[in-house]
Amino acid sequence: AVDLSGRTTDLRLGVETADALLAGEGTVALRAVRDEAGFRIEDATVATIALTGSGAANLSSEASDGRFDLVLDDAQRVLEGVPGPAQVTGTFTNSVADGLSITAAASLPGGRADFTATRAADEEVTQLALTGTIPDLSAFARAAGLGLAGVADLTLDGTFGPGGLADLTLAAQTAGLAVGVPVADLLLAGEGTVAAQVSRDGAGVLHIGGLRIVTDRVEAGGSATLAASIDATIEMRIADTAGLYPGLSGPATLQGTVSRMDTGDM
Repeated sequence: AVDLSGRTTDLRLGVETADALLAGEGTVALRAVRDEAGFRIEDATVATIALTGSGAANLSSEASDGRFDLVLDDAQRVLEGVPGPAQVTGTFTNSVADGLSITAAASLPGGRADFTATRAADEEVTQLALTGTIPDLSAFARAAGLGLAGVADLTLDGTFGPGGLADLTLAAQTAGLAVGVPVADLLLAGEGTVAAQVSRDGAGVLHIGGLRIVTDRVEAGGSATLAASIDATIEMRIADTAGLYPGLSGPATLQGTVSRMDTGDM
């Protein structure tokens, strides 16, 4: 067995977010054991002004597993305008027979989320699943640059593959949703649902399809292709336009397209 411990000053990994959390004075420690079962890391810890982390792992050529626990003193170190502590805990397994599996849970000042990722031993595509509850979206208003408010429960399922290939499905239940735009906030008020299919192809083009937003006052749908140019379509049915603009009342239907070339022309 080997016991290691030390102190760090402005430790850097070359990753901007990680470097910010490792800045200043810190300590690291671990116990490493190698025997006939393989290589083990026991009671690994890292502590800085911003971050406290611990973990352990069993590593071998046939199968590995481990756990991790990260506690952040203030989430706004990585999410601007989201003050308060945050924590991520999780486990992983990786074996020749069964492939990779990661399970994690995160708690933030504005909500919590559960995450899983799996990849079969003979596959290159990773399956992802995320569920989250955000009881107060206003906690993320500054980070998003929008006047967010309301409640959201969301799920995200899909796949990631080599070369940045991705195929994701988003679904959310909302209540009192607001984005800081008065007209939009009137339409999004009350209970609602949001759904979309998002994919990224081998050329790096982002496709948004099946976009659907439903509340008491509006049903909206659309699709978009985002690359060097942008092509989008939208259809919206408003149950009652009263209050959206002086003199308006009654139902309305809107349809349109938007195209933006790489020159910036609409």
